[in-house]
Order: sequence, then structure tokens, then C-alpha cells
Amino acid sequence: MKVNLGAGNRCMEGWVNVDQFNGAAERREDIRTVSFETGTVDEVLTSHVLEHLPRADTLALIARIFVWLKPGGLFVCEMPNLTTCLKLAGSKVFRKAKNGLKGIAGGRQTRKNDWDAWMFAHRLELIETAERERTVDHLIPSDWKSPGDSHLHVWHAEDFAEQCRELGFKTTIGWGTIHGPRFGRDFRCEARK
Repeated sequence: MKVNLGAGNRCMEGWVNVDQFNGAAERREDIRTVSFETGTVDEVLTSHVLEHLPRADTLALIARIFVWLKPGGLFVCEMPNLTTCLKLAGSKVFRKAKNGLKGIAGGRQTRKNDWDAWMFAHRLELIETAERERTVDHLIPSDWKSPGDSHLHVWHAEDFAEQCRELGFKTTIGWGTIHGPRFGRDFRCEARK
């Protein structure tokens, strides 16, 4: 069994797609509470999902994923790398800076131009806060928020891999993701049980 947690609009054939908000998912559940039986899952994918959870919720989910996986099972996680996001956010090249800021703050699915303008107006504050706290959610006006938009904890790739190792995984870090290159902003952690 393969599980796509937080499938969003990327439901994949041959996978159990889990998403709280997408009615096309086979299981319309919150990924923080979804459950699978011990040792029954071959592979779990989270692509641009875990940065939308607080750090503690992510660590609890990874621990549960470890239990669900069969021996030798694979957990693949893709998300923005905070180290790269911070570098890009300070760029003078608009598209690079925009990708860095979106990696830090998240991105609205509607009114994207307004969201971009807001991010650039608050760029220095977003960068400084992200460096210090790894989250900028409290800076984002509440009327701009909707489920899945804001990033609640942005990870440094090596920190994420280390947390997975502490939970029992063997990890490797790569830089290509199913979302494309995005100026090398995102990382892919493959964690094997």
C-alpha cells in the first residue's frame, strides 16, 4: 500500500490519497489524526504538506508513519528548505525573491498578486522572523489565512533529516521534487525504515 498524505489537488492513481479538504481523496481526513495499521504501508509521500503543520505535530506524524511502514518501507517528504528560502528571499531578482518568500510564508491560492505584494511589503520582517522562529504565521493577517496557505514551521533540510534519524529512519537528502526546480529551493528527504 502507498499513501499520499495531504494529497491536495495531486491525487495519484494506485495510492491511498488522504486530504482533509479534497473531496476526490479516498480518505477525507486530517493527516494529524489519520491512522493505518502497524506494518501495512510500503511507502508514504508528503509533498509540500508538513511545512503547514507546527513542528510538534510533524514530529508526532513522522513517528506514526514509522509504525505504519513495513520493514524497508519508504517515507518521502518534499518541502521548502529554510536555508535556501532565506537566501532567495533576499535576492534582487523578483522571481527568486518571490519563491524564497513563498517558501517562508506559504502562498495563497487566490488573489496571488495581492499576496505577492503583501510579502514584498513585509520582506525584511518575514526574513528576520523566519531566521529566528522558523515560522511567520503570526505576522500574516488573519483575513489572509485559509487552510493550507500559511507555513507554520519551515525546516532546514539537515534538521529534518536528523529528526527522522532520531525516530529510527535512514535518510538521504536530494533537491529535486515533483513540483519542479523552483531555483533549488525545495528539498526531498527519503527516509527508509
